[in-house]
Amino acid sequence: MKGFCFLAGKSYVFVQ
Repeated sequence: MKGFCFLAGKSYVFVQ
């Protein structure tokens, strides 16, 4: 599963 997450003005991609 691939997705995006925006946290503290930072964007990172997490792979599960």
